[in-house]
Amino acid sequence: NDLVLLSKFEYYVGSFIGVASIFIVIVNIGATKQMDIVRTNFHSVHDAIYGQMDEGPVCAFHTIGGTVTTFPNAEDARSNGYTIAHCGACGECSTWPNLRLQYTTRNYLARESARCAKKSFLHGLDAVHSCL
Repeated sequence: NDLVLLSKFEYYVGSFIGVASIFIVIVNIGATKQMDIVRTNFHSVHDAIYGQMDEGPVCAFHTIGGTVTTFPNAEDARSNGYTIAHCGACGECSTWPNLRLQYTTRNYLARESARCAKKSFLHGLDAVHSCL
């Protein structure tokens, strides 16, 4: 008669811990599988998306507040004494007031974007619209 009977509370707590442990193991197995897929495909996907990023036209400026010009490539911009502002041709957003605004608000905008993204997880798409 060494059989120990558990109370209902102990039984339910033990069952919960067992199920929770199995859930954690399943999640970890899935995460490991996903990481293996990423490791296998990362370089080919990265090359497909960003492989040509440093080629082609660039938007560059000579001095702050000075001329903003599109060059056919980064080497031409640098050889003419220009500093590269961004990849791709200069567009409507490449005026000095816009570049200054983008630079001075970059940390604030990143913080606000992260805050809105967190709200979307808890409160859905409507929370993002009201956040923006």
